[in-house]
Amino acid sequence: MYTGFEYSNSGVQAIRAVLTLFALAGQLDVPGGIGLTMLNSDFPINRSCNQENPNIDLAVARDRFPIYSNYRGENHAIGLVDSVLKGEPYRIRGLLIHGASLLTSWPQTPIWRETLSRLEFLACIDRQLTADAAYADICAPSHHHV
Repeated sequence: MYTGFEYSNSGVQAIRAVLTLFALAGQLDVPGGIGLTMLNSDFPINRSCNQENPNIDLAVARDRFPIYSNYRGENHAIGLVDSVLKGEPYRIRGLLIHGASLLTSWPQTPIWRETLSRLEFLACIDRQLTADAAYADICAPSHHHV
């Protein structure tokens, strides 16, 4: 949407809410309403350095979210809790949070606090210090060239 919601703690939920209101009013992706895509609006992203997941079958929570894992080629974040706290299916010991806040975006904040506190290493990269940054070993500004 590029309204600033993208940079807030609950940005995804806020954007979903706004787009839902547009849809309920019949103003989503119609002439005169808000459009989801525009002609000639492709923004090229260099993905030449991206590395494919070497074994998607090992993705945490793949058994519960196989479509997500296949589509995204990664773990589903909800599996992080069991992995860190219980070692199921294996223990994740470190995490990089880039432009997000698990503590303000996911339900059951106390469980997420415990999860973040039990990590051996946590790095947060964001435009502002989030609640998650209190648990981080390293905090870096997202607008830096690192």
